[in-house]
Amino acid sequence: MQIDVSDIVNYTRYNQQPNHVKFVGKIVGELILALNSTSPKESTFTRLDEIFKNVDWRESFIRPLIILHFEFLHNETVVYIHEWLRQKCADIENISIVSSESHLKKWWNNWCSSMHQKSFSIIELLYIYTDTCINMTFGGNSLIDNPNIVDEKLNNLNYHYSYYAGTQHFNERTYIGLRVAELIDYCLFDSMYKLPDKQSIIDYVEEISYYKDQPTIELISNTYDKIVVDGNFKTTSIKTRSQHRYENFEFNNFIWSNDQCCFANIARETKQDCPYSAITEKSLRPFWYHNMCIPLCYLSVDSLEEYGFKFPHDIFDYSYQYEKDFHTRITKLINSLTLFVKDNTIQHLRNYYVNHLGDFMHNARTVKGMATLSEHLYKGT
Repeated sequence: MQIDVSDIVNYTRYNQQPNHVKFVGKIVGELILALNSTSPKESTFTRLDEIFKNVDWRESFIRPLIILHFEFLHNETVVYIHEWLRQKCADIENISIVSSESHLKKWWNNWCSSMHQKSFSIIELLYIYTDTCINMTFGGNSLIDNPNIVDEKLNNLNYHYSYYAGTQHFNERTYIGLRVAELIDYCLFDSMYKLPDKQSIIDYVEEISYYKDQPTIELISNTYDKIVVDGNFKTTSIKTRSQHRYENFEFNNFIWSNDQCCFANIARETKQDCPYSAITEKSLRPFWYHNMCIPLCYLSVDSLEEYGFKFPHDIFDYSYQYEKDFHTRITKLINSLTLFVKDNTIQHLRNYYVNHLGDFMHNARTVKGMATLSEHLYKGT
């Protein structure tokens, strides 16, 4: 099915329907919340029923129907959507989902083939709302056109890397946070809400390691005891926030200031355990602020390089990205981080930034190019 980007823009911004297809609705974050429930499948079905309660799916026998999905789309959720649509009177092969992340389409086609299933198609448009992300979640201020860019970056650079834990999937985000905090003297990061209790984290690690990694469990337990008190980090380099990001939340107040003090940023997507390379605006943000990007998802570096981004393989080992298993991937990431902080002093990283300024500028302009395309399409220019 051929969909013109301008059709999506005209619908999302002006509620204009094209002649050859019909947009039936937009999903933002509702299905992410469903994954957090005790019954994710039933919760997903309930939310889909509510979102599309006024849609007559029989129209799919007449013309293509399009669902817009502008948030992280987990593979588990895609299967639930498939099962939900199979219960409708619909030509499921004449339905498409527009996704704002990358490399989901290939995985979905393989899944349908291996399961001998007919289903909807996936349309990938990573850049479809990059302009909105820059203005809202990136803070809007770029280093691209700043005449004092080099001096400001060098003056602020005092840590090797930063990490923002996010607001979804508490056990996963806390597990990653406790692992990166093994190198606490070299990093800064923020955590929304209090942490789960230690036993919940231990149970989670046992599950994702298939009860075969007692050394990491002991390490997690010791790190938790060392830096967590009453669900809050007690170290000054990690902040625990109590407010929700949609309630009087201003990104520029703390998250981006961390990025400016660090050479690299660990880019955590909403979930990291997808069997494909999940890339959304979260993986683009480090480039916007001239940080070295350390994405966590499977094959994420290769995928971002396909979009033209440059990675410093000479100072960081990105081989962890090839591990499909999430726990193994994070363990290898910690090994890469350990070598990174061991082999590179802050002064060396300052020199590296100056000597490779062109690459950092290139990456920021690549994000800007995506945003410019998106902005022009939205504005009709």
